[in-house]
Amino acid sequence: MPRASRSISAGSRRATPWTLRKHGVEDALVEIGGETAAIGLTRERDPWLIGVRHPNQPARFLTTIELEGGAIATSGDYFNLYELGGRLYSHIIDPAGGTPITNNVCSVTVLATKCAFADALATGLMVMGPERGLALVESLPGVEAIIAWRTGKDTIEVRASRGARHYDLRP
Repeated sequence: MPRASRSISAGSRRATPWTLRKHGVEDALVEIGGETAAIGLTRERDPWLIGVRHPNQPARFLTTIELEGGAIATSGDYFNLYELGGRLYSHIIDPAGGTPITNNVCSVTVLATKCAFADALATGLMVMGPERGLALVESLPGVEAIIAWRTGKDTIEVRASRGARHYDLRP
């Protein structure tokens, strides 16, 4: 199976708390490899709290998100980034040219109803970049996104879609 389809299909097969709901489970959080889906609430009857890792400082969170239902997926280059000739290269490939993306986007988090959609969209937004990516997200009902891109060696800028701007973003 080609790598791209295996990557997207993971989001559709794995994080399926809705399958658990069919078997009587009312509250569940399922996370596999950056894809997280939730139904219901925690034991304390609070929304699930999901940390979004900071792309430049893995011990920190960029933000935390309350998830009461739906899915969240993050695509980023911080685990698969390489340097060649003083330039950073992502493992995310721009299909227009077949080369690694060059827009400095380092992390995209998408909130949606289903993991497969959130997962695929997060990767697509990595390619599109902040301006075009956020414009697309604003046109999709029930979808929110947080996009981070490098502005320097150790600095990032972060923007969020309209419905995600209330999160405490800590670049």
